Amino acid sequence: MNPAIPYFLQLFVSQIRMEEKLRDQELTPEQIQDVYTRRIIGPTCRAYFDHYSQRLRRYGRTGEHAALAILNEIAHMPTGRASSSALYDVYRTVRKKGASDFEFDEIMADLESDWYVTLNPKTSEYSFLLSVMKDWWGRFHRASSKRTK
Repeated sequence: MNPAIPYFLQLFVSQIRMEEKLRDQELTPEQIQDVYTRRIIGPTCRAYFDHYSQRLRRYGRTGEHAALAILNEIAHMPTGRASSSALYDVYRTVRKKGASDFEFDEIMADLESDWYVTLNPKTSEYSFLLSVMKDWWGRFHRASSKRTK
């Protein structure tokens, strides 16, 4: 049995192959970067990623808004990382009087379990587990960042 190919890698390779067929030639590194920017994190593959924002609905309305705000904060950080305390502030802004340490910890644990983010225990900073998710989230969730804050 062959090992599984990670979903995003498979998606990227299929888009590269499609572009090569359209051009009838192998792509240069610059053209591969263009495929990533234009297709993978562009409108061509948006539907493949929409599931990741839609599945936050299972956190309930308030949990979804908090999770969206947290993910938006990380995606729009220049370093691609945000401290736990900064994310807690974002969470409190969204949840207002309903905020609790327990709920924040549960949301962060869910985001980690669902493969959105990872925590660096040495720095207490969260980042997206996969840079492609950060890039996609940063592109397609700009407006929702303002809505949820």
